[in-house]
Formats: sequence, C-alpha cells, structure tokens
Amino acid sequence: MPFTHGPETDELVRSFVSVRHALGLTQEDVDFRAGWADHYCGKLEAREKNPSVPLLAIWAQALGGRFILLPPLPLTEIEAWRSRKLNGRRRAVARRLDLAQAA
Repeated sequence: MPFTHGPETDELVRSFVSVRHALGLTQEDVDFRAGWADHYCGKLEAREKNPSVPLLAIWAQALGGRFILLPPLPLTEIEAWRSRKLNGRRRAVARRLDLAQAA
C-alpha cells in the first residue's frame, strides 16, 4: 500500500534525499543498488511516485540503512509532542518580535 502525499511523506522523502547526498550517491547509484529501472529514484524524490513500505525498505537498504516501522505512540503522547513543538514555535516567534521591537 503506497503512502499518500502529505507532510509526513514529504519529510520522509527529504530524509532519504539528505542521506543520499551525505553519502555522495547519485540517483543513478541508488537505482542500481536497489535494482530499480533508470530514473526511478528521481521519480520518488520528485514525488511523482508514492513509495510503499517494502519500497521504502529497499530504498533504505540501497542507502546502507534499514527502514523500521514502530508501533504508533498513544494519542496522548502525540498530542503532548505537538503541544511542545507549537509552544516552542510560539516562543521563537515571540523572541523575534521582541528583538525586532528592541531594534
């Protein structure tokens, strides 16, 4: 089952691209290592194709890693994480406004 387009999937794909760049690999290198058709990695990175879980595992292996699915966090933990993240953003915006007003 392919993942749908969305911020989480886009972030996941960006992570794979960052790892590829850090390793100094080209899209063609990944295609070869994964056993994919030419330009398939490029289509995944451009979000022309939606990766399935098995495909993500192959992609991770081609980059020398592993793709592991973990059980979902309880909703209360997710809500707490989101709240901390939003509060951190609010504090950062408030600091920028304070600095702008002080200048």
